[in-house]
Amino acid sequence: MEFTADPQEGKRVYDLDRAHVFHSWSAQGALNPMVIAAAEGSYFWDYDGNKFLDFSSQLVNVNIGHQHPKVIKAIQDQAAKLSTIAPQHANAARGEAAQLITGLVADNMNKVFFTNGGADAVENAIRMARIHTNKHKVLSFYRSYHGNTGAAIAATGDPRRWPNEYSAQHVHFFGPYLYRSAFWATSEAQESERALQHLEQVIQFEGPGTIGAILIESVVGTAGVLVPPAGYLEGVRALCDKHGIVMIADETMSGFGRTGAWFAFQNWDVKPDLIVFAKGSNSGYVPVGGVIISDAIAATFDTRVFPGGLTYSGHPLAAASIVGSITAMK
Repeated sequence: MEFTADPQEGKRVYDLDRAHVFHSWSAQGALNPMVIAAAEGSYFWDYDGNKFLDFSSQLVNVNIGHQHPKVIKAIQDQAAKLSTIAPQHANAARGEAAQLITGLVADNMNKVFFTNGGADAVENAIRMARIHTNKHKVLSFYRSYHGNTGAAIAATGDPRRWPNEYSAQHVHFFGPYLYRSAFWATSEAQESERALQHLEQVIQFEGPGTIGAILIESVVGTAGVLVPPAGYLEGVRALCDKHGIVMIADETMSGFGRTGAWFAFQNWDVKPDLIVFAKGSNSGYVPVGGVIISDAIAATFDTRVFPGGLTYSGHPLAAASIVGSITAMK
């Protein structure tokens, strides 16, 4: 694309940002943000006309590239006919997005709960697992990142908070990391075996009857892109089956093609019970996330009310962007 530099407009945008925008993960007075004017494919431009190669795909999510015409058109077409609708109503975009997503995973996963992003997808996956198992502890890696929410439902005053007041019931364990092994392993096979033995011990000490879910990133992302050794995820699956624990795969960062498979866990012989996805599903064009749900867990809520919901769950523009993105990827 052709881009004409406009430093004066860049200064205006910068001044607006510094005057009125409160940034995440930052000391506000120390910020000097890059001001972005445009993007296309693998590149973006600032207002001075500098062109940058987007090596990080922004927050590891612009899987299909910036401004892909098929995704842009899908959003535009949806906006022209139905820009928003409350989540209790069925709409074509949401149904088509869910059908496409479930078509990428095992035959026993046929439902999708849509959220606004990865963090609230994790929250709702945990909620589903706890209610399904009637067990409330959640185990996860020390080296992991699953989002930045959790206090909102605890602050809620009405009865919707009652099934969700379990934020203290979290236990961490060491996942496999041969480079700095916590288990003095000298090979990937040994690291996998010892990490699984460690997890089994944690399960026993915490009490299998208290653990509702094991939540793991299929490939650990923010903590260093840690690929699990052969056999590890299969071993976690076996422990979950042995003890009646829900296995949640957090694919927020690794999903939708980043490892060569649609989901990272598909590189191994393992099937989670719940799959968390988010920004990769539509390359971040519209905020979205969700949980892919096994038929067994979905059946728990056939007659029991699921105590969770979001105003923008399955928003038509977000759903249309997923349809456009997956269709273009295929």
